[in-house]
Amino acid sequence: MKNLFYVVSLLVTLQSANAFASAPTDCELLQEMRVEHPFGPKYDLTGAKAEMIARLPAIARKQLILYARSDAGSPPQPITTVTAAVQLLVDGSEGGEVDLENFSLEGRRFTRLLWYPGGNPYGVIFAYGTTRKLATLGDGDFSCVK
Repeated sequence: MKNLFYVVSLLVTLQSANAFASAPTDCELLQEMRVEHPFGPKYDLTGAKAEMIARLPAIARKQLILYARSDAGSPPQPITTVTAAVQLLVDGSEGGEVDLENFSLEGRRFTRLLWYPGGNPYGVIFAYGTTRKLATLGDGDFSCVK
């Protein structure tokens, strides 16, 4: 009977510890890539259409410029306008495909920018509504941004 008491006590303690376990970070959640739920408009920037660029929200413009400046070129590019950022990505993308979309995972919201140099997707995932990079995508690799 005494052993049963210790086993039950241990189980209760372990269960309590799990209740306080920390939730996964945004990047850990993204790595698991559970079922995602798109929301809001998806921006197909293929061909750098001026009318689509004109409809981009201010935060999307900032995200595109930030990504094009720091990650889309080697060496980093002196990009100052969203049109130049989109053009750089379109010109470097096989088929000119560039997509910007919002999605949520388990109640957390994100923005993903993808382009396809060489056919495989490259890009970045931002915390929704910010320019804070959470992860980069490149040729099948997924890397958390520290």
